[in-house]
Amino acid sequence: MEYTRYMKTRMKKLLSPVNIFVFVVFVIAILPLLYYGKNSLLTIHDYLDHILPWAKMLKDNGLLLALDSPTNQLGNMSTAYSINVSYNILLLPYLFFDTFTAHVIGYVIKLIVAYVSMYLLLNLNSQAILGLH
Repeated sequence: MEYTRYMKTRMKKLLSPVNIFVFVVFVIAILPLLYYGKNSLLTIHDYLDHILPWAKMLKDNGLLLALDSPTNQLGNMSTAYSINVSYNILLLPYLFFDTFTAHVIGYVIKLIVAYVSMYLLLNLNSQAILGLH
């Protein structure tokens, strides 16, 4: 009995208008990439999105998960200095998918992590500010 009541309250929180709005915004952010496919425009806004050309280069050279190997570009610079390849979750889709699909998967991972992080930050800070420990 308590389990069903617990699940009903969890579902009510899950289907709240705020969560539905966030899901719609999430879908709108992903929709152009899904609709246009490989013809969509991929912009690199800042240094955080530089992984796309590096991952393609490292995958083509077979060095995607190599920790200290010289690359064919940048004067045989070691991968230890050119890109942080060790333990990067955004590089895993490049092992199994083509470049565009891996980029979309990485973009979705970034959006989910950003939303969850902001939710936790606001939730914890609002509890601390209001004194709701």
